[in-house]
Amino acid sequence: MSWADAMGHGLRIRSASTPITGALVILLSLVEPVSAVDLIDETMGVITDPLGIESGGDKILEAVERINAHLSRLQSELDADVTRYITEIERILRQLNTDIGEHIDNVGNIVQNISKSIESALKNIYDLESKIFLDTQHLVVCSAEIMRYTVQEVLANALLDIQQADPTIMLMGREIGSIDIKALPLEDRLSPIDEYRIVIDFHESRLRGLTENSSAISLPSIFAEMARLTERVRCHYETSSPALASRLTRQMTIYDLRVREWDGMGRLIN
Repeated sequence: MSWADAMGHGLRIRSASTPITGALVILLSLVEPVSAVDLIDETMGVITDPLGIESGGDKILEAVERINAHLSRLQSELDADVTRYITEIERILRQLNTDIGEHIDNVGNIVQNISKSIESALKNIYDLESKIFLDTQHLVVCSAEIMRYTVQEVLANALLDIQQADPTIMLMGREIGSIDIKALPLEDRLSPIDEYRIVIDFHESRLRGLTENSSAISLPSIFAEMARLTERVRCHYETSSPALASRLTRQMTIYDLRVREWDGMGRLIN
């Protein structure tokens, strides 16, 4: 499959033990997991999707992947004990598996009932995900390298890149090309989170503009830049706004996963 075909189909690269294409993924605890790294591989079962409800299953898997990546990082970097979170994920997924088994046995309103079970499990997973990122965001280490420059310097450089790429983008009610960003006093600039959102919006528009003729390198490089910027802004807010920092930690995890997915796709295609 070419890179363009893969992008067009929205194919996600996962380990061989976690196939999801064309299937509703129902995560099911098979064995007692010993670490966050094993969470996905050891909580997986797959059923085909004749009912057209695989979207909910995909969302559950994606949430578990985000949680898994975050907890694995905490384990590997800090040897943090994340057992209670893994146990709670298992409980939600076991209940979902039980509910679906009952609905399949009682064929009645199977689509409606399974959809409700998936919606309930998805809400519980999302609630748990928010709690995990909020509870643990203070454990995410801000490296000396990422803190080497102030958040204002990092954002100013990002805005300068936007200025060169598209001087017509609006910043503070003016075209960015007409602004001397480096000369702006801090008091005249937007808040770091507002400037961050402008830069992220720009990168997302770049992603939407990619075509089948775009370089395969473009995707991971854009996601890597988004992850780097998100990490720096997260570190800026980790003390003053823990709730915002936790949301940025989650977003950083998403971008890191995208880098690994598309990097893996590039290796498979090449």
